Amino acid sequence: MEKIVVGSVESGDLMMSISESSAGHNEIVIDSKFIQQYGDEIKEIISNICNEYNVNNAKIEVNDQGAIPAVIRARTKTGLERFLNK
Repeated sequence: MEKIVVGSVESGDLMMSISESSAGHNEIVIDSKFIQQYGDEIKEIISNICNEYNVNNAKIEVNDQGAIPAVIRARTKTGLERFLNK
């Protein structure tokens, strides 16, 4: 399966890869030095957008470099739109 990659690993951004999950549900894996402070918020933003796009079988891997919620939403929407139009 094709893996979709969006974003970058520059400060204030995040890199996200999306591929089909074999788990039968969405898997969200976050790598961030801010995971203790913002990990739950990042996961919630991504989960909510997956629900909006009716995506329920994706593996989403995130390398966060301190992205603000607006950037997380933009990257997630772009990645899911590319994933769904593959």
